[in-house]
Amino acid sequence: MADRARNLLIPVAEPPAPVHEGVRPALPGKPAPMPLRSKGPGAEPGIEGGDPCGWCGTPNRPDRYYCARCAMSLDTVDRDDDPAPLPWWRRLFGRDDKRLHWAGERPRIRRTCASLVRWIAFGAIGLLVVTGLFKLPAAISATQDHFAVRIPVTHDQVGASRSYDGNPPEHAFDLVSDSWWGPGVSGAGKDEWLQVDFDRATSVLDLVITPGESTRAGDLGNSAQPRRMEVLVTAMDDSSFSREIELSKGAGPQQVPFRAHDVRSIRFTIVSAYGADPDKQVAIAEIELFGPSGSYGRR
Repeated sequence: MADRARNLLIPVAEPPAPVHEGVRPALPGKPAPMPLRSKGPGAEPGIEGGDPCGWCGTPNRPDRYYCARCAMSLDTVDRDDDPAPLPWWRRLFGRDDKRLHWAGERPRIRRTCASLVRWIAFGAIGLLVVTGLFKLPAAISATQDHFAVRIPVTHDQVGASRSYDGNPPEHAFDLVSDSWWGPGVSGAGKDEWLQVDFDRATSVLDLVITPGESTRAGDLGNSAQPRRMEVLVTAMDDSSFSREIELSKGAGPQQVPFRAHDVRSIRFTIVSAYGADPDKQVAIAEIELFGPSGSYGRR
């Protein structure tokens, strides 16, 4: 039994003796910073009877207008997260919606020239509107003249500075292209004129001038042709203005746009001519006037 019990025992080794080593050198330690801790505002004295903030629920004194914690207005209790869209006129003028925002959601202050540029644009638009109001009657009249149906204008009297024998000024307005008017002087006929008068206010939109003695190409060499003419228009109120027109060299009628209203008389003065020669005179076969068919034109 003693031998059996001895065989059941497990030998245990003795632990090694501790070894004492020398102390190693070490650097001095760095002090660790103390962590910062945020501290909320404490309870204010005298908050008895005051209403809590509708945004954060902090009690405030009755005499405060803004919360001591979140700085929101104490007048607004409910916060509208989905406000109604602003009307177009408030968006046009850049008005703020005056909605209260959370402290972290407040819009930044814009220190740019956007407001100045906006007002400059509004001023330019206003100037265009005012100018358009002043120019509106003239624009309406020009539109009517552009789309108006042209009809011949009947004159009442004609005159001229001088006339060649057998070629009076009436031949230039008789609607016959084979009859003509000439001043009876050789050369370019400078400063010689034809004039047509009206007894009542007349509107003239187009001129058709046939230079020379006729519309036939074989008659071009018989006389000189007007090149530049000064057209003097006198209105019923005695006001006047002049325009210079230039004709092309050749046979046949030439249409010239010419817009004038309330006309009393029109004078055609020769400034220069094609083919001026000491043995030739300037000739004009026909001058036709056309006006609008509306009620403001002469029929």
